[in-house]
Amino acid sequence: METRISTPKWFKVALSVAMTGTLVFPMIAAKPVYADRGIVDLWKSIKPLTTIASAMNTGAHPDDEHSATLAYLSLGKGVNTFSVIANRGEGGQNEIGSELGNALGMIRTRELQEASKITNVTLGMLSEKIDDAIFDFGFSKSPDETLTKWGDSVVYERLIRKIREMRPDVIIPAFLNEESTHGHHRAINVITVRAFKDAADPNIFPEHLKKDLQPWQVKKLYLPADNKDYNVLVPTGDYDEIYGASYVQLGEESRFMHKSQGMGRLVDEGPSGSYYKLGATATTANPRIKKRISLMA
Repeated sequence: METRISTPKWFKVALSVAMTGTLVFPMIAAKPVYADRGIVDLWKSIKPLTTIASAMNTGAHPDDEHSATLAYLSLGKGVNTFSVIANRGEGGQNEIGSELGNALGMIRTRELQEASKITNVTLGMLSEKIDDAIFDFGFSKSPDETLTKWGDSVVYERLIRKIREMRPDVIIPAFLNEESTHGHHRAINVITVRAFKDAADPNIFPEHLKKDLQPWQVKKLYLPADNKDYNVLVPTGDYDEIYGASYVQLGEESRFMHKSQGMGRLVDEGPSGSYYKLGATATTANPRIKKRISLMA
């Protein structure tokens, strides 16, 4: 006959308190953030109430996002943060399976969705369906080739629409328009820079007005830079006690979600930052070199 030993009530209470303590004081454990940690999710919902600022990062493929900067803005500052990606990565490689083409595009889209959850970023896709005109057709040598295959007016209308829907104060393309850079990346830079002014022009895609989608003027355009020539240094290496990790570590945790591309790396704690140069502004601003200031400054 089997003997059952009942668990004392005091033990259950003590266990409950201990488990609650690991959630209420995550900084003690010093572990990276997880999307389903109760108190962290609560904080991620409350923090945005401290600011009305917003920022958008644009890229060509899933995993192009500036993950550390997005983590700093969204998780650290509560900025309403958007990641707008053009295609679904159908032309990439696959490190975890045999799926390629549209099947890989679906996998990479889901990976991007999971990555965005970790950094609490609102995701937007310019590719709207399977076999969309905006697709990853492999390496491209120029932005002109990319925009011709995607349809310049198609991809541009969708980007302008996203800007008018999301209404960011700041916009940051993930890459520069440099000859050594993938044509898809260059194309997104080209249309992002162009859209900085055009999104505010009611004569550009006036059909949006019929859908009650008003023009929107982005306040500042920032471009990726280095420590030799920059206006803003985002302190992504700063440690956040709420999450038990630095923002670059949080960003890399989101990048680990891009499993099919083998993304994500372990980063030691310590000072680090992401550099940006002011490309354009719609407000009176002093473009002098500034260090360790927010993108919203």
